[in-house]
Amino acid sequence: MERDGTVRDFRVFFKKNSGSIARERLKGVILADRLCCSPETTDRIKKDISQVLSKYIELDHMKVKIRLDISRESGRGVKHVKTIQIKGL
Repeated sequence: MERDGTVRDFRVFFKKNSGSIARERLKGVILADRLCCSPETTDRIKKDISQVLSKYIELDHMKVKIRLDISRESGRGVKHVKTIQIKGL
């Protein structure tokens, strides 16, 4: 916590190394394989989701990260939930 009472994001001190970059790329390739489409298509899907959400909520596109999880199991439920403010409410 800073002197003015704000919390500093500690991630600004860590740079992405080649291992984390490779891990993200591999996740993208696996996702594309499970969706049976190219990594470019999954990127377009994420961009479209972001654009649709921005019609209803205020988004900082530089900070928002869209994640697609594919599961063949039924009844898995919601793993992570984010509460967001909706425009006009």
